[in-house]
Amino acid sequence: MDKLSRKILKFMRTHGEGTDFVCPIDDDWGFQYEHMCTFKELVQAIQDSESNILSAIKWLGDNGWVEFETISGNDREIPVAFRLSHKGMHKEEMTWAEAKKYVMEKWIDFLALLVAFIALIRTF
Repeated sequence: MDKLSRKILKFMRTHGEGTDFVCPIDDDWGFQYEHMCTFKELVQAIQDSESNILSAIKWLGDNGWVEFETISGNDREIPVAFRLSHKGMHKEEMTWAEAKKYVMEKWIDFLALLVAFIALIRTF
């Protein structure tokens, strides 16, 4: 996860009311939620370009960190706002769980690397 995505998640977690906190992707839609920020507030807090932030939000959505509120458009769903998913609300625990899962799946690779390293040292 890049620095911009982490900033967005941190902003949403610190300013929001859990997964009920919503941020519209475009302030011109005029949607009102009980707990929300405007996109301009997000851009101001993150201090990056709107296009970079939108790209990061799309990546976060594709990877399950945020969920989108959508409306039906011409043969497709149009995202109009986003909120943190359960995964986004619990970033540290989910990151730790993914790392732990990776190590458990690759333990034999780590063991082989250790054996190879020891064999290399013994040759000197």
